[in-house]
Amino acid sequence: MHAVVAARLGDVTMAERYFHETAATDLADTRGGSAGGVRIAALGGLWQTAMFGFVGLSLRPDGVALDPQLPPSWRVVTFRLQWRGRRLRFRLDGGSRMAGVTLERGEPMVVHVAGRPHGLELGRTIDAGWS
Repeated sequence: MHAVVAARLGDVTMAERYFHETAATDLADTRGGSAGGVRIAALGGLWQTAMFGFVGLSLRPDGVALDPQLPPSWRVVTFRLQWRGRRLRFRLDGGSRMAGVTLERGEPMVVHVAGRPHGLELGRTIDAGWS
């Protein structure tokens, strides 16, 4: 959770450090409880850091929002999301600082990228930058 908060506050270096420490807890078995695997709690924390921290994903009443804070080493992040009967595909490019969002299924909606709303229609992709 510290990594999520650090990323949301814009301290990507600290967030990435926490992210790596969390991964190392199980991968290096520093506490002797993972028996060469990963625990679901650590895995969930890593996923939440990636999505809610670095991608900046928020689920709002009026749509989905992104406020990306990608670490410099993360070149591209892609994922799909189901939201209120819709299926969306996301592609965040860390180099160009552009987010592409495609509505693959469902009714038109609004996607916010870096605080700016973008109308999204079925089968269409919006490309939006962030700073």
